[in-house]
Amino acid sequence: MSLNWQEIDLIIEELDLEGAFIQKIRQPNYHSILFDIYSPGKGRYPLLIELNSSGCRINRLYEGTPYRKAVKLQRFAQLLRSRVQGGRIISAGQLGAERIVRLELSKAEIKTTLYIRLWSNAANIIATESDSKILDAFYRRPNKSEVSGALFHVQPAEITDKARMRFPVRESYRAVAQKMSFNEFIDSDYETETTERMAESLLSQAILALQGELAQIEMQRDKKQKERTKLSSYETNKHYGDLLAAFRHTIVAHEQWVTVYDYDNDNQEIRIRLDPKKSPGENIEAYYNSFHKSKGAYERLEEELILLDTRAHKIEKELAEIKGSEETTERFLSYLRSIISRTATTKSSSDQRQDVPGLQFLSGIYTIYAGRTAKENDALLRKWTRGNDYWMHTRDYPGGYVFIKYIAGKSVPLETILDAGNLALYYSKARNGRKADLYYTQVKHLRRAKSGKLGTVLPTHEKNISIELDQSRLDRLFTGGSTHE
Repeated sequence: MSLNWQEIDLIIEELDLEGAFIQKIRQPNYHSILFDIYSPGKGRYPLLIELNSSGCRINRLYEGTPYRKAVKLQRFAQLLRSRVQGGRIISAGQLGAERIVRLELSKAEIKTTLYIRLWSNAANIIATESDSKILDAFYRRPNKSEVSGALFHVQPAEITDKARMRFPVRESYRAVAQKMSFNEFIDSDYETETTERMAESLLSQAILALQGELAQIEMQRDKKQKERTKLSSYETNKHYGDLLAAFRHTIVAHEQWVTVYDYDNDNQEIRIRLDPKKSPGENIEAYYNSFHKSKGAYERLEEELILLDTRAHKIEKELAEIKGSEETTERFLSYLRSIISRTATTKSSSDQRQDVPGLQFLSGIYTIYAGRTAKENDALLRKWTRGNDYWMHTRDYPGGYVFIKYIAGKSVPLETILDAGNLALYYSKARNGRKADLYYTQVKHLRRAKSGKLGTVLPTHEKNISIELDQSRLDRLFTGGSTHE
């Protein structure tokens, strides 16, 4: 609720601004200005001018009132710094019952007048010279002639008994008037309202973010289920290989088909396609190779679908917990911000890296890529990593490559190294032993092995670490947890 004219009068009266100095000008956000005031009678204090339509106000801020992080100083605030910061307030008062505060300021013989209009639908701060010519306005409004160079004129609204009756100081202040000033009351009251509005807004954003994350997971799940369906007949390739091996003597060179008896299906005759350019042994091997390749791809898709289901379950649980919540504690607001930040990071990563091979994980603010096959390892190394990214791999055991994406100006924390180490161990042949030695280095210190197998690299400048599989850490990574416990 915005201030009425009698409340503004009471606030100005308590502030004792005449003769005070503006020591510094700050801008907490895009709809407010903060003056650091020094008053010989009141000492030092911050004076907030809030132009938000949901609650226009001018009042002193008190110790304990949380400050929002200042935005980059905008155009109008820069003007005020140059013209009035370090200056003195000559006079301060409201223009009748108009809800416009007029401040006359002087700095090094330069006179400036500020008109602070506290109307919910048209709030503004207008800086003028002594001849009423507008220097600039917080919000430039050409249709109201509130732009540089125009003239600003306003007539004070007449104060009448009817106006006093219609706009009294709010009733809720009477109960605490003996304990605190009206400035202090307004500061506390608005802070509560601001927190409630913020909580409502953050809650709405978090719910939308989680719903969007669920929709994104559902799209990924549908895509992977279709891929899995295509691979679901991989056992057929093994069966065909077995049948060809059993009836190898019936295969005629350079033929495209062979007819055999299916001993698993009442010895019914079936025809199996052959590559006429290959020998019988090569055709048998081709079916077995196709089986192993499809089986591996099928199992990886199964793993990815389980991972998606687990993450979806966690998000659904989060969504159920926050829906309808009326909590406004800073801890809860911080939790909502973390959800919004996490989902934004995940969406940005997904938008930019839709085709990244292998798996992606979040460890704090770091992104981790995990390859599971030689092909995924090689693709990650060639296309999705840079020189300053970190590479990790098990010693003495074959396995996937794990990469920690570099963040400029930051050192990778131990917790993220342990997360990556657990993933490298999990996606290696050392998994069953639950322990292994690993080494890691930056990608720029990797050299490809000449004539080596796909993805094979030789590291230098490597560091060593021993890892014991930590199931709780893996659970957090697999469920999409991005913060360290």
